Amino acid sequence: MNNLARLEPEVLSRHAISAEQLGIWYIQRLEPTCSAYNMVVAFDVKVNQPLGNKPIEILEAVMHDYPLLRVSMPANDQGIEQLIWDRVYPNIIFSDARHIEASELTQLVEQDAKQPFDLTQPPLWRIHCYERGQNHYVIAFVIHHALMDFWSIGLLLRDVSKRFGLVAESDAVNGIEFAQYADKQQSSVIDDSDESLIFWKNALKHAPHVHSIPLDYPRPAVQKHTGSSLVFRVPESVSSGLVNLAKDYEITLFGLVLSGFYILLHKLSNENNLVIATPVAGRLERSLRNALGQFVNTIAIHIDIDADQTLRQFTQQVQEQLRQSLKHQKVAFSRVGEAVAPKRDGSINPLA
Repeated sequence: MNNLARLEPEVLSRHAISAEQLGIWYIQRLEPTCSAYNMVVAFDVKVNQPLGNKPIEILEAVMHDYPLLRVSMPANDQGIEQLIWDRVYPNIIFSDARHIEASELTQLVEQDAKQPFDLTQPPLWRIHCYERGQNHYVIAFVIHHALMDFWSIGLLLRDVSKRFGLVAESDAVNGIEFAQYADKQQSSVIDDSDESLIFWKNALKHAPHVHSIPLDYPRPAVQKHTGSSLVFRVPESVSSGLVNLAKDYEITLFGLVLSGFYILLHKLSNENNLVIATPVAGRLERSLRNALGQFVNTIAIHIDIDADQTLRQFTQQVQEQLRQSLKHQKVAFSRVGEAVAPKRDGSINPLA
């Protein structure tokens, strides 16, 4: 029994949860079956020999090297914590998919992505390895966004690919451990006199409660987080035209497209007072560039449309507001929400 007891996972260290993780954590807590923050990456792998136990061996090595992959996020009397465990057993499933159509496999991967995570139980990621033929596999990697962002997934997958021998080199995962980042953030609380927080309070104090965009269906009393994405390809002729127009207006391509989105919302809602939120990487320090974690923040950009403006003037207004917002992006969106204190409504997101 003593030998078995030593195999039980033990908590190595306890850490704060970051402000970037907090909002995601609460949504998952309120809706345990929600899969909106499950991120999935599926890729086709062809190797020279059967994988055998190699995936498990590599995953165990990766988990040993990166403590973030051994994290859980329970709540207790002291608040929400990140616990780093001494060991976590990989959650990996192997399935025979040699005799199914690609469309059916796509559906299976989508089902993988929809299975919710319990943030109190590690690991907060899983892998499903589908065998497609001799030495041919499709690997689906699902991870909860509270654990890391897509930038981190890219770093991690390049590291794993190198260990599998699929690539010769990869960007080294290094820099600060995310647990240290979260602890440092908690000890550096942004107070009400902070310049960036004051910017956000002023920028969003007259933001609308909700936009009056026509809806096809009644808005539910409580958000279900069951939306989807529309993916489409912009023709080269259109994209090159946008690039040239952005250069002519002396703004970024993102600023131009964002301006177009404001104009679309203005046409649909017949409103001039608009807010659009967009994610930012949040890796403002060099030590975060190659670190694993959930650093993504959200900025809400408030614009008042003046009907007398030319298109050039409006796009430059949007570009300037975007520039100012990026300058003050260090304040977590959850902290901005606390400071602005918008009217709370379970059917919509606060601010944007």
